[in-house]
Amino acid sequence: MACRICFESEGSLYNPCKCDGSIKYVHEACLVRWDQMRPQESQGTCELCKESYALTYNRPLETDILSPNPRSYLLINPSWHIASACISTILLMRILPHYSNKFIYLCTHLTYQFLYVVFMNLYVRYTVRHLSAYWICWSNHYARLVLSIHFILLATIGVLYIEDYYNSLVFLSVFNQCYLCVYPIVHTSILNKMNKGRVRVIGNRGT
Repeated sequence: MACRICFESEGSLYNPCKCDGSIKYVHEACLVRWDQMRPQESQGTCELCKESYALTYNRPLETDILSPNPRSYLLINPSWHIASACISTILLMRILPHYSNKFIYLCTHLTYQFLYVVFMNLYVRYTVRHLSAYWICWSNHYARLVLSIHFILLATIGVLYIEDYYNSLVFLSVFNQCYLCVYPIVHTSILNKMNKGRVRVIGNRGT
């Protein structure tokens, strides 16, 4: 038995299509290189028997990258964040007139931040196919910077509340609402990195 591309017999050989005889077997690396040199419309199909290769990957393709669709719209649109937070604040000011506007605004903002992070995590949990690789990439490349800036913003908002700078509090809170959109951007970047790290593995189709 020898590889039909390099004619060497050393290493693991696979039969990824329905070819038989002396052209039945091939090295994984040889077939991958050969397939990449072919026109895109022909890739993944044997040029001899016209059958699709029995190809698998080391991990599934992450295709659910955030885009403006009904399921992810609430997570990626900054105007929605700002509008919903402002509407919630106004309603609470009407419902709870005995509390100061500043207190209601701060509570609404912090609650909204908490709920957003919860829903973003749930979105990741139920859409990402390889969670362990996702969280490794998040912790190694993004966590420190993204979370540090977020905590600094929240701490500054707390100081402005204590010091009674209401106008600055409102401005920084709106800015922090916009900053939430960093999370979907990071999410998309992580999925792209995971897809680039996928390795194609060739399986045996058999006869």
